Amino acid sequence: MKFYLNTSQAKFIEKAESALSNAKTNPKIVPMMSKFMYDATKIEEGLSICNSAREAFNSKTKEDKESKQAKNLFETTYESVKAKYFRDKELCGRLFKKEPNVLIDLGIVGNTPTNFELLVNQFVNFYKVIIDKESIQLKTSLIDLGLDEATACAEQVNNLIEYRRDYKVEVGESQNATKVKDHAIFELKEWMDDFDNMAQIALYDQPQLLETLGIFVRS
Repeated sequence: MKFYLNTSQAKFIEKAESALSNAKTNPKIVPMMSKFMYDATKIEEGLSICNSAREAFNSKTKEDKESKQAKNLFETTYESVKAKYFRDKELCGRLFKKEPNVLIDLGIVGNTPTNFELLVNQFVNFYKVIIDKESIQLKTSLIDLGLDEATACAEQVNNLIEYRRDYKVEVGESQNATKVKDHAIFELKEWMDDFDNMAQIALYDQPQLLETLGIFVRS
């Protein structure tokens, strides 16, 4: 239906719903459309397709919102954990400058990886070593990184891993919702194209009735 194709998907669904509702209830339109096989049963078919498109669109909107929320939670947590880790890493590098074995245990020797999984592994190892080794805690407590603080950091790293997993799940669900929505919209457009064409035949001499169906014909 060419008129609908120039609108947003939400507006398209809304206009389709309005057109079919009018085709179902308008006493002048009903008998004229029925002659061309668009009786009450056929219009209900279109409304059913319209409802499916509406549900798919709403589902996609919901999934997009959840995906954005999951992304925001993941990214905010990542930046927070990363900032804390780099602060702790730098201070530990100075604190254990003359204890290379400790630096190796903490995993802070060499370049810091940019890959997320590798970097998170460093986060996990760094705080685990501090939690497990009291001798290291004695010094790290001087920089506000004792057992309680290291444990809290380790928990936040675990949260980060969970948030990323949740975000990836939400992205997958959003992508699937997009496919379902696009298919439903396409099916509705195909149906409305046929409806539009038949309405312009049935109501050819009644342009005002065509307008009731959202079809505007140039005079």
